[in-house]
Order: sequence, then C-alpha cells, then structure tokens
Amino acid sequence: MVDIISDIVHVRNPDEFKVVVFFPTTALCQFFSHVFTNVYKIPVIELHSKKSQSNRTFTSKLFRQVDKGVLFTTDVSARGVDYPNVSHVIQFGSAETRETYIHRLGRTGRAGRKGKGIIIVGSKGEERAFIGQELQGLEIKRDEFYQSVVFGNTIAKEGDEGGGVNGAKRRNDINAARLQKIRSSIRDNTNPDLRNLASQAYRSLLGYYVSRMKTIGANYKAEVVEYVNGLAVQMGFEGGKMPSITQKVVNNIGLQGIRGLNVSVEKNGGTWTKESRNRTLNENGKKVRKQGGKFQRERRG
Repeated sequence: MVDIISDIVHVRNPDEFKVVVFFPTTALCQFFSHVFTNVYKIPVIELHSKKSQSNRTFTSKLFRQVDKGVLFTTDVSARGVDYPNVSHVIQFGSAETRETYIHRLGRTGRAGRKGKGIIIVGSKGEERAFIGQELQGLEIKRDEFYQSVVFGNTIAKEGDEGGGVNGAKRRNDINAARLQKIRSSIRDNTNPDLRNLASQAYRSLLGYYVSRMKTIGANYKAEVVEYVNGLAVQMGFEGGKMPSITQKVVNNIGLQGIRGLNVSVEKNGGTWTKESRNRTLNENGKKVRKQGGKFQRERRG
C-alpha cells in the first residue's frame, strides 16, 4: 500500500491530492497510521472510534479544509461525512458488505469531480469471494498499473513529477529498507510500541474475519487463522510465533482447538504464553517450574 500512496503523493498528483484510506478495524488503522507517519514519513490524519468526539470533529474539519492530505480511517467516515475534492479512496481489505463498499467509494467523485477508487485484497480467495461474488454487477477492473507498483516494478517515466525514473527507484529502495526495518523491529521487539500496535491489529483482524469468513473466501475458521497469520508474517512476526491471544478470547470467537494460535493462560498481573509456560523461569530469586499441570515455586538454596 505504501507504494500506491507514495505514487499518488509524489508522482501522479503531487500538487493536488486528497486520499481517504479505509481499514476494517480500528487497531489496524492505528498500526498503519503510526507506520506511515513515523517510518515512511508520509504524514497522515487519523480518524476512528477510539478518538474522542471532539478530536473526531476537529480532524474531520481539518481534512475538509486542507488542499491535500491523507486520511486513515474506519467506517466512522463511510457515511454522512462530506469531504470535498477527494481524489482517491483506497479500501484496505474487503468491506463488511456491498453497501459499505459503495458508501466508502462515495467519498470521492462528488460534485461533478473525477475520483478514483482502489481496493487492496490479501489473497485470490478474497478477490473471488468479495469482488467476484459480493460486488458482482459492479464495474471493477484489475488495475494493472498499481498491481505492478505493488509488485515493486518501477513504471515512472522520465519527466514524471517527483524525480522521474531515478526518483521512483530511490523511493522504492528507501521504502524497501523501511519495510525491512519495520519487520525486524516487530520480529526482534526492538520497538515495543510498534510490536504492540501490530499485535493489537492481529487480534482485531482475527475477530473481524471470524465473523465475516465469506468475504475472504474462507469456509472454516482454520482458514481464517491461516489468512490472518499470513498478514502477521508480512508485518514481521515469525511463523509459529504469532502474537499471544488469551484463552478467553479464543473461547469467545470460537477458535478452540485450531492450530496456528499462540494461546496464553491468564495469571495474576499478566499472561503465560504456551511457550513461556513450558520453560523454567527465574523470577525474583525463585525457581518457577511446571509440575503436574500447575506452577510451583521453590526458594533457591
């Protein structure tokens, strides 16, 4: 997605762009807002349900007034909000329903102005299920240009705004290096705030897609876990080391017994993950070990 937004901001519409990006969950919106503003150095305006009403009012007014900007939001902006001169609407992942997709798209192309809508899907299964079935009858075509941009191809021609071919290559190289930094920071936990945001996004996506399996072409909850785990790997988490999810949450969303989850066991003041639960720990001079399914502590010496 960063390559698409970078192309809009630096190449296609450097002097006049207003981009609205819709995310399926608040936590995912928070994660990408942090990444774009602090890592990719593309400032974004953030608007979602965890912001106070006064903040949402201020943010909406700000985005209406600016000549160019990028708004990251959720469906709080899908209906009943008029942002003038929106040039692009990007939907990251399938919308909840056909109607929601249409309402989101309606933020652009208003008052007789042209607008462009882009939807980014995470798999061919999601493409078939949501675009091919849920949105059947709507004129939606594969965008070969932006598909090539996502694949990392440099298409900019000499004379393009933003540095031509050489400028595009530099941006590609810089963004690739930044992506590796994001992934390594999450994998190695060298940036706890970023890893925490990514973990919250992962958990929110599990809950979101479990209740909307058909939109990603899933028939079983195990397929949902596999899909969301794939997104987590793209963030930087290693396979087999997904963010922890409590047994209570697992029970609430019906994921009992499904492989690929890092289920944690609640304890006072925090949680034990399956990995930490099965190893010996040193804590405050005490030896902690598991015996007979229970945790026991022994004084040293």
